[in-house]
Amino acid sequence: MRSKYYLFFILFLVIFTLNAEANLLINSSLSQEFKVDNKEFVKGKIKAKNTSDKKINIRLYKRDYSFNAAGKSYYIKPGEGEHSNAKWITIDKKNISLAPFEQKDLEYKIEVPHDIIKKGSYWSMIMIEEFKEGKSDINRSKEVGVKQKIRYGIQIITDFENNRKIDLSFHNAEVNSIQAGKYLFEVDLYNRGISFLNAYIKLLLVNNKTGEILKEFSDDMNRIYPKTSIKLSESFNLNKKGSYKLILLLGNNKDGYFGKKYKFKVNNDH
Repeated sequence: MRSKYYLFFILFLVIFTLNAEANLLINSSLSQEFKVDNKEFVKGKIKAKNTSDKKINIRLYKRDYSFNAAGKSYYIKPGEGEHSNAKWITIDKKNISLAPFEQKDLEYKIEVPHDIIKKGSYWSMIMIEEFKEGKSDINRSKEVGVKQKIRYGIQIITDFENNRKIDLSFHNAEVNSIQAGKYLFEVDLYNRGISFLNAYIKLLLVNNKTGEILKEFSDDMNRIYPKTSIKLSESFNLNKKGSYKLILLLGNNKDGYFGKKYKFKVNNDH
């Protein structure tokens, strides 16, 4: 499925700044999930590697992150998000040196507070980036000269699996002609619940009169967090006038599937 998603999901960010070459490689998953129903303390680690023949320095810090179907992303102070677990996370070492070609485990721990309502999903991000000694401002980005700098964002997710609740809603669905014989379907998917949804997506284009499936689109898993939304966008060709429908299915075998049908008409042959 050639779909366009405004998703979190930015898993790493490429920015440009002075004297920072792209020598940092993360050899771990950029999304680390923990089931914490009966656990109040868990440990995690991130594998970081220096791919160069020179020593590099890296730093770790936390951010809350949110996004919406309009394509807007929000990086905010750790702990300010409604479903943030940033304050539960302690990073073992925030500044680390890596020798040439060295790989290290960057460790962190999560301590679930006793006084929270243990329901749903909580998440935040651990950011990891290279830095030059003597430049401690993590927001510094403007200096003379330009080289590439890599900043990774690792999602840290804690989920109370026994108290999951997903409430998915569909908004602003449209089918528009974008050129002769070509159409674009768009819809915003919003999670009103308290738990994230791992959504596998399938979209069927059907002749409404005959029931014939004209085309099937599918996509790999997309995670939709509580109080966030993504935009699904898919184009397709239709050359005959008539009545059609799009059947949208998304979800997984564990949490179940959500579905919606959208009928539309093509008035002209192309």
